[in-house]
Amino acid sequence: METSEHNRDKEELRSEDRGPLWGVRHTLALMGIMGVTCAYSMRVNLSIGIVAMVGKQNVSNDSTAMDVCPAGNSSSEDGDAEEGEFNWDSKTQGWILGAFYWGYAITNVMGGRSAEYFGSRRVFGAAIVVCSVLSCLLPVAASIHSGLFIAVRVLQGGVQGAVFPSLSFLLGTWIPPKDRGTYTTIVFSGLQVGTILTMSLGGVLCDSLGWPSVFYVFGGMGIVWGIPWFLLIHDRPDLHPRISKAELEYLQQDKDTSAPQKPLPVPWKEVMTSLPFWAMILASLGNNFGFFTLLTELPTYLSSIQHYDMQSSGFLSALPYLAMLVFSLIWIALIDYLSARDKITILTVRKLSNSVAIFAQEWLGVIVQCYAATQIGYTVVIDIIASMWQEPISYAYATDTVVLAGKFTKTFRFMLGAFGVIADIEKAFLRILIAERSKLITYRYKAVMFGSVSSPFLLAAVLQKLIKDD
Repeated sequence: METSEHNRDKEELRSEDRGPLWGVRHTLALMGIMGVTCAYSMRVNLSIGIVAMVGKQNVSNDSTAMDVCPAGNSSSEDGDAEEGEFNWDSKTQGWILGAFYWGYAITNVMGGRSAEYFGSRRVFGAAIVVCSVLSCLLPVAASIHSGLFIAVRVLQGGVQGAVFPSLSFLLGTWIPPKDRGTYTTIVFSGLQVGTILTMSLGGVLCDSLGWPSVFYVFGGMGIVWGIPWFLLIHDRPDLHPRISKAELEYLQQDKDTSAPQKPLPVPWKEVMTSLPFWAMILASLGNNFGFFTLLTELPTYLSSIQHYDMQSSGFLSALPYLAMLVFSLIWIALIDYLSARDKITILTVRKLSNSVAIFAQEWLGVIVQCYAATQIGYTVVIDIIASMWQEPISYAYATDTVVLAGKFTKTFRFMLGAFGVIADIEKAFLRILIAERSKLITYRYKAVMFGSVSSPFLLAAVLQKLIKDD
């Protein structure tokens, strides 16, 4: 009887006394989403900047390109070939656009370990500030040599490899398990916010202030963000000098005490021979391949192939990510509503999120291949609808890793991230391979690119359906 009363009192404390209306954990969430926004803006800004840096001269001289996608579809004047400052061919552009992911692949797994040794707050903050400084150096590097520009982008990717692992550790330390899903969704929505902000403003900045401004503005934003981050954020609630007693008690009482204090040895043999593990790896490869191809190629495609001006290209490139952000909130609310009323099981959520989303993107990718050449309006709308389904896939990954990995969830997620970057490297090679075939007609170029986006989605969906849930 006393135990039940104690538990009831404990539940009342959890539901009623959570500290101030705006606590330090809310400040952490706000600074976290701003940090992720800064990180992703510096990942994306080159996709817009390179359009202004090289202009359209590499495409405008190709009569085949003009025949397949006439300039009459565009918002710019007919026959207006905009020349950029750099005469980089398509192969060089492919190396430049893929350089970030070389560094990212190397440090992604090490980012989690560095957070354990040096502290999540320090690693996350330093990674964004250093990446911001490197962003400000990119215009100088470009003026010296394209190889130096590529090297700086590799360094940017290297320091950003620690961003998401360290932030995941920090949220796991601060946020109670029952609130962690909501906070994680909010904080990591900075991916879409950063992309939308950069795509929509990048074209305006390039047109009004010149292409270097897209690197200076977003780089400066990250440097300024670092000041309040290091002043306001701490690694653990008990280390924060300004946390209220009520909020500290709430966070400590809801702490997940079932987690081991010391990392358990990973059963590598069982992991490497697990069919569900490899299904998740291949699904991650397919998802990352499509997502980052769209991220890096869409602005160039709209400007060089479909002949849109800088501002229109940036705005249209931002629309898929705006749809992704809105649909993510709708999807999570729907799943929570159905789960709370026992209308859907976690297993059903995983299968629905994986299969429906991936198959939807696959078939929409096929439609894009059919209509990309002549129906640009349809292409943009289909891209927007296809991008909406990114969130269900991310939701499925979050639940799949917890179910399959258990206490090794963090290690499993880092491995997924590391393997997922392989897709980005493959995409960079594919772009270079296509660029080397300079006589390849424009429609075939687009079919290969959009096909490379959609086909892995289908493979991932089939593999997910073949896996039996234990």
